[in-house]
Amino acid sequence: MSKYFVHVAVGCAIFLASAFAAFYEGSALADNSWEWSYSTPITSLLGVDVRQASDISSFDFFYYAAKYEPAFPLIMMASILYIVLICGFILLRLKKRKALLYFGIVAVLSFGAVGVLLEASSSGSRWFVPLFIITAIVSSVYAIIAGKGLVRQAKV
Repeated sequence: MSKYFVHVAVGCAIFLASAFAAFYEGSALADNSWEWSYSTPITSLLGVDVRQASDISSFDFFYYAAKYEPAFPLIMMASILYIVLICGFILLRLKKRKALLYFGIVAVLSFGAVGVLLEASSSGSRWFVPLFIITAIVSSVYAIIAGKGLVRQAKV
C-alpha cells in the first residue's frame, strides 16, 4: 500500500510543478487584450465581461496555456489521470465491484473528452486527444479485468 502512496505523492508533485508553469505561461493572456473575447470561456460562464486584465479568471490562464502552449497543461492532465488510475488500482485490489464502476466511469468520461476535443479548433487542444484515448483504453481494460474477477467470484 505504501508504494501506491509514493506514486500518488509523485503525481501530486508533478501536477503542482506543471500547474505553476502552465499558470505562468497562461498569464500572457493578461497582456493580449485582443484574445480576451476568444480565450476567456470560464470568465464568460461566470457572467463577467472582461474589460481589464484583473477581470480574467485564473482558470482562463490555464485554458490559454492549453490552447497555445500545451506542454505543461498536458503534463498537468497526465498527472491527474495518473493519480485517478492509481486510485482505481487501489480499489481494484480491495473491491472489484467498485473498481468496475470506477474504471467504467473513467472510460466513459475519457471517451467523452475525446469526442469534445476532436471538434476543437486550436492545435494545442488536439494534443490532449491521444492522452484521453490511452486513458480510456486503460480504464476499459481494467474495468474488464474487474468484471472478470466478479464473474469468477460468482461461479465459485
